[in-house]
Amino acid sequence: MKYDEKFRTDFKNAMNTKEGRAVISWVLALTRYRTQTYVSGSSDDTAFREGMRSVGLNIEDFMVSVDPNIYLQITKENSEGRYQIFINEGEINEKKEN
Repeated sequence: MKYDEKFRTDFKNAMNTKEGRAVISWVLALTRYRTQTYVSGSSDDTAFREGMRSVGLNIEDFMVSVDPNIYLQITKENSEGRYQIFINEGEINEKKEN
């Protein structure tokens, strides 16, 4: 999929804010793009989960193509536990600094 330069710039600008990174972290978590998609005995559920995963992988690919450092920063922030993501509640709570 092709994206125009304005969209790429807008995306990069959003990702340069902690709020933008929090939103994209939440969206990626919802797609479960780093989890197993196979559901034993249910080809429909497997296909559905694979579709979700595909969306996440496309977002990740786009993010890396815009600026690889954005992806690295989000990965680092998530590994540090900066954002606690609650998928079931659909919200992100920022971890409080000590």
